[in-house]
Amino acid sequence: DMHSSLVQQMDNFAWSGSRIIRSLFSFLERRALRSARSVIVICKTLQAYATGIIPPERVTLIENFVDLSDEIHPEPQAVEAFRREWVPRNTCLSVYTGTLETYQGIPLLLEALSLLPSHHHLLVAGGREEQIQAFQKEADRLQIGDRVHWLGQVAQDRIPLLLQAADMLVSPRSRGTNILLKIYQYLKSGKPVVATHLLTHTQTLTPDISFLPDPEPRAFARAMEQAAGP
Repeated sequence: DMHSSLVQQMDNFAWSGSRIIRSLFSFLERRALRSARSVIVICKTLQAYATGIIPPERVTLIENFVDLSDEIHPEPQAVEAFRREWVPRNTCLSVYTGTLETYQGIPLLLEALSLLPSHHHLLVAGGREEQIQAFQKEADRLQIGDRVHWLGQVAQDRIPLLLQAADMLVSPRSRGTNILLKIYQYLKSGKPVVATHLLTHTQTLTPDISFLPDPEPRAFARAMEQAAGP
């Protein structure tokens, strides 16, 4: 059951720069694939990677999507109450959900927000306390500290409420290739989606259903303005 490449995860988390360790992980990963009767992958890039090592008939693609929104339907009153609790009236609210690891592109998102008018606010769900504190300092440096709201880690059953409270949903990821689980939830919410133009997004997202700016603050800010509408 293959959710990612071990070597790619070493890059994402900057785990080790040792060629020996990377070669060992690559060897173990290839051996595991070649030894398996069947391999299940969660996205097209992993499918391409696996079929470069073993015959295609031994690889099955099952996109990794868990969605609770069929069971959880936030009431409009609850959504409005949530917005009143976190942001001022007449705010354009962007929502990000996920981890705050370096490859997720949070610095890019904060810099993009700093280029937008003051009625643009950002709500961030996820991350560890020390990560939140570090990024809050960066937001303060950019003079947008009062426009960024940190929820920390939240229960999965609260995610539909956050998504419905948003005016747009953002994914500023700066590197990686695996499709993000949250992208499916973002799309199902019906809200505008702004995501960096990288393979991690474009194997599922297209310009017809989302905004796909280059992974650069000014381009991302322009796409957020477009997503906000007139």
